[in-house]
Amino acid sequence: MTDEPELSGHVVLGGFGALGQQVATLLRERGLQVAIIDADDNPDAQAFARELGCRYYLGDVSKLHYLQQARMADARCAIILTGDEQINLQAAIKARKMNPDAPVLVRLFDETLLRHVESIFSVHALSASKLVSPAIVSAAAGVQLLTEFEHDGRVLMIYHSKEGHPEARGIHLNGETLALAINLADTPVHARVCHSHEPFKHPHHQRRTRRRKSWAALHPARLWERAVEMVRGLNAVTWRMVLFTVLLVAFSTAVFTFGDKLSPLDALYFVITTVSTVGYGDISLASAPPQMKVYGILLILAGATLLANLYTLLADVVLTARMEYLLGRRQVRLSEHAIVVGLGATGSRVAHDLHRLNFEVVAIEAHDDAENLAAARAEFPVIIGNANRQSILRMAGVEEAAVVIAATKDPMLNLSVALHAREVNPDIRIVVLTPNAELEETFTSLGFHFVFSTAMVAAPAFVDAALYPHVETSFTAGSQTVLISKLTLDADSPLVGRTVLACGKELGVAPLLDESLQFIAPHTVLQAGQQVVMLLSREKADLLLSPGERKVAENTATVAE
Repeated sequence: MTDEPELSGHVVLGGFGALGQQVATLLRERGLQVAIIDADDNPDAQAFARELGCRYYLGDVSKLHYLQQARMADARCAIILTGDEQINLQAAIKARKMNPDAPVLVRLFDETLLRHVESIFSVHALSASKLVSPAIVSAAAGVQLLTEFEHDGRVLMIYHSKEGHPEARGIHLNGETLALAINLADTPVHARVCHSHEPFKHPHHQRRTRRRKSWAALHPARLWERAVEMVRGLNAVTWRMVLFTVLLVAFSTAVFTFGDKLSPLDALYFVITTVSTVGYGDISLASAPPQMKVYGILLILAGATLLANLYTLLADVVLTARMEYLLGRRQVRLSEHAIVVGLGATGSRVAHDLHRLNFEVVAIEAHDDAENLAAARAEFPVIIGNANRQSILRMAGVEEAAVVIAATKDPMLNLSVALHAREVNPDIRIVVLTPNAELEETFTSLGFHFVFSTAMVAAPAFVDAALYPHVETSFTAGSQTVLISKLTLDADSPLVGRTVLACGKELGVAPLLDESLQFIAPHTVLQAGQQVVMLLSREKADLLLSPGERKVAENTATVAE
């Protein structure tokens, strides 16, 4: 490796899973050097890193030794993306100490922790599930939710709207309607920003409260399906009890038909009354031979034992049904709702966002001790069970649902859920989540409506937030990437002294909110020291870099060249 150029102005990347590989690809496309630290000894990943032209160090990114090997002290920034939250946080803190001037971006899964990390440790934290959710929600609900931005406990949602001026170019803030006109190629697309407590209004997707017709459950085909499902669900003990009962009744009927000279019907009647202990009245063994009386005694004892076991089994069935109901295995009777399968980080986020946008949601979770289960149950019905079974999907009302979102961590389970849902309801909209781009192409070829790769959707936001310290996140609208920036204006900023409208017209950026997330009036003159939240294109991001940050970026560009 002596012939390799010295690392300087590079990006230190911790973790080289599906998300890390996509982030590395985007960084290399921008001409940046990348030093990868990954603890997973995966030959395929190492070969891919070499193919990209990255440095690769096999080790724990939270260990100081490996950060020193990757020259963190000379890096432009660090992006920590392993699947272990504790390792990510430890690595971010150490990277920050080694290079206080370099931005450090860390991936976190716990959104409660995420909100406190930045202020305590001076690192930028993002959640991949939070970045992916708007795209999935848009596909599932038929709306155009672009992204969400959270600040000081308040959430802003940005989505497409028909409001605005068609002649707008670049990114322009219309102060009268608070609409943003974002130019995508030759077609402007308008976005409106609203606070999360405002109800989302869409003509075709209001919250549904209509119940399914009760007679549908009494249809012969449905009754037969339920009977078959019930029979299949019987355990081995129940099957033995049923078999013993049938054999006992049949054999005893034959005994009394030939031994006591009764007709087959009378013999069957006598056996049933004996077994159920409700005889004797009309037929008895008073005048029967001794051997028949002995058999009658044995039949009574067998019948009593049989009834005791039968009552036990019935009690078990009733109690099991009751427990399943309490635990969430109950029939949901809704229409035009969304079914979210899997309450992991992404699934719970998607379900929560759909619910907040006024859609009916039913979730399916395989584990009754899932971390997000309690919070989900407080908002919408949750069914505990394996969504790979059609009976569980039917409990969630898949026949009447508008969309099913397969969002578990297992891509093959997601595939199975999607296929089962389409078999039961061919008209249902299907959204499938996959971990990487390769499976995304495979699933798309199966004809599903929407297939999303977590890595493909979230990676650009991680890259933009790392390279531009003032950028909180980014989203894609059509073919254009839009950045959300939050910064305090310094005296050298080109925005200082301009009005909000002038920033849009002259600079192509849209100052939108002040530090308290209140909309800034269009003719407000921006002042030094003022904190603002704004939207801008990636091409305009360099305008907002401080002199020190701009120097680092220029040095990095020189090294890349």
